[in-house]
Amino acid sequence: MRNARRHGLIVCAVVAACSSTKKPLPPPDLSTVTESFAPARATVGDALGIAKILSFDAATRVAQLDRIDGLGVHLVRRDFLWADLEPSDGVFDFAAEDAAVDDSRARGLTTIGLLAYDAPWAASDGDIATPPDPQKFAAFVEETVKHFAGRVDIWELWNEPNVSTFWKPRGDGFEYAKLLAAASPAVRRGNPKATIVLAGLLYHEEAIVVGADSFLEDAFTFNPDLGSLFDVLALHPYVRYPPQAPPEQDDSREQPVGEMIARMRALLAYYGAPKPIWVTEYGWPIYGTVDEAAQARFTVRGAVEAMAAGAERVCIYTLDDGPNPTAFPPEDAFGVYRNDGTPKAAVAAIHTLVSTDPALAITDYAFDGGVRHYTLTSAATRVELYFAVDGMTHATAAGDVGADPVYVVSH
Repeated sequence: MRNARRHGLIVCAVVAACSSTKKPLPPPDLSTVTESFAPARATVGDALGIAKILSFDAATRVAQLDRIDGLGVHLVRRDFLWADLEPSDGVFDFAAEDAAVDDSRARGLTTIGLLAYDAPWAASDGDIATPPDPQKFAAFVEETVKHFAGRVDIWELWNEPNVSTFWKPRGDGFEYAKLLAAASPAVRRGNPKATIVLAGLLYHEEAIVVGADSFLEDAFTFNPDLGSLFDVLALHPYVRYPPQAPPEQDDSREQPVGEMIARMRALLAYYGAPKPIWVTEYGWPIYGTVDEAAQARFTVRGAVEAMAAGAERVCIYTLDDGPNPTAFPPEDAFGVYRNDGTPKAAVAAIHTLVSTDPALAITDYAFDGGVRHYTLTSAATRVELYFAVDGMTHATAAGDVGADPVYVVSH
């Protein structure tokens, strides 16, 4: 489908944000917040998904969807790029994306649509990582959300705006708050029933990353009513780059995945915005000390830890390796399938977690002598899941348990 429209006048929501009757709060003290057991109600079948850009080539896309089927998940988070969908000012082309959306729906997949980045024609310097004009971006958002209403009803607004790779010259919570103030009402106009997801934030402060807590503090300072503009906070709780540590590591360099989620939950509560938290990306590349076996065990352990800490959705990054999986930085090595489409060990590990019983939800947790013990239950099944986090083998009720998850299933 191709159609043309002129950008209409969009009321500048930024003005309303700046005139909020709420007074900005000082930053919260999150130093005492630690990992806690606060499981989401979501089942593993609903919660687990994959982050993947689907090809516009039909044959390639069918193969990708086959591989997603092989994981057993029913959720996909993927890009809806401004540059693709509005290739020139006011001219929209949804044909290729329509086919991808319809193919995904035919496989029973729910889509989290990621609306990003700047369009070359709209960017002041032609760079898609340049922060966009909020009103131009909002016009794109409204048209896209309206077009896909009923087929895609979950929309994430930008990706990692706290990382300079995606928001130049450096992530900026103040500027992102301006973008959200324009784009969120645009989503509501396009589809009043849509779920709005605040852009997935990389957690750790790094050379090119503004830490998620500092970024959100700035956003809430700019607009104390920020919580009214989104329904879900998306977090990317990767361990420090390049990811090597297990998801439970807790030392001067790393924080457990569960603690990252707990801190974001505490921050939202402090600002009066107790929203659900979704993990829309996390994963490990095959690199350094992380081989395929480690990727598999970390992926499952991280997913369970995230859900136990309250994450309602967990999307693994990513489906396939890129063309250069041995290169550094290891961006092409995150796939759970190799570049030739053959599965790594993580595929079987993910499939086991989901397929044992998709209706399972985490209901209990215990930690004893280096072993994490999670209980997952459904109406028909009970699963005791054990794994050791200290690299040792421990004697448990399930027998000897090491780093690989051990399942004890009863019906």
